[in-house]
Amino acid sequence: QAVVLPNVGTTEARIKVEALGNVFFDISEVDFEIRDAATQLTELAGYADGLGPGKILAKLARSASAKLAAGKVADACDTLNAFLNEVRAQTGKTLTAAEAAELRLRAATIRTALGC
Repeated sequence: QAVVLPNVGTTEARIKVEALGNVFFDISEVDFEIRDAATQLTELAGYADGLGPGKILAKLARSASAKLAAGKVADACDTLNAFLNEVRAQTGKTLTAAEAAELRLRAATIRTALGC
């Protein structure tokens, strides 16, 4: 059974599996980092700089970041939807398939972290 944590960042994450009798197996062997949604939005804006038409994708990512910082999670989710719509519209035009796939993956990960 997977445990989904709220939007939290940490540099000491591990993957553990629970067995019978409250025994846990650490299957990751090393710590890994989980970035919170705010950090991921900043990284998305940086990645999107220069991609797509003009600067619309980076502007949308920064707008979602500002809305999240203001505590407006639903508005941040709506802005990420607009971001994804723009990515869809520009795929094969101003975005390569690989760029579009990376942008969609990043945005989807952030939406999951926010609970959109």
